[in-house]
Amino acid sequence: MVKILQFLFLLIFIPVSAQQDYDFDYTLEYEYSGKGFPDHRRYIFVNSKDNSSRLYVWENKDKLALRLTIGSREYFTLMLRDNFFVESIALRCPPFSLAKNGKRVKDYTILKVQDTVINTERLSHYILKPVNVKKIKRDNLMPEHFLVAQHPDFNVPFISKTHPSYAIWEAYGKIPHGVMHQHYYLDEQGKKVHSANLVQILKANKYISIYKSCK
Repeated sequence: MVKILQFLFLLIFIPVSAQQDYDFDYTLEYEYSGKGFPDHRRYIFVNSKDNSSRLYVWENKDKLALRLTIGSREYFTLMLRDNFFVESIALRCPPFSLAKNGKRVKDYTILKVQDTVINTERLSHYILKPVNVKKIKRDNLMPEHFLVAQHPDFNVPFISKTHPSYAIWEAYGKIPHGVMHQHYYLDEQGKKVHSANLVQILKANKYISIYKSCK
């Protein structure tokens, strides 16, 4: 699968002026686990200088699923594996949805706790903690933990502008730069649920194009 990540392209010939291009220079590989779904790998294509868009790739039966987030839009498509061995993807008008942000700033607080050291690497530890008691009980909200490490090439906040909690982080001050190494929730018993752990960071050279006329 790692070799697959070296090239990403679906050849569709469209006029350059009619498309919007997005480029990604790194791939973050994560191992996901949690209740209700099998453990799996997910690959997040990022731009280390611009966090306004991200591409998520994971296996879906005999195909690969792609989710491209741009602003408030999320584009979805499935791709045959054989079409994954190229450098760029040109999407005409894939299905999309408008991301709904149900998280309000006043319902959360952000805590900076003691750093964690894993394999000699120091990770900054942050907690996105819900404080609205009514919503905590009604929606079974749990604290989110983020472990972030600095990286010389990543000069933007570790969390994407398209993430549902970005506005909360922004409201509480400067968002830490770097790469997220761990993300997990803790239930009332202090047990980890729905965790994501960084496997590796890969250099990439990927391009995604979408018609400007897509509605």
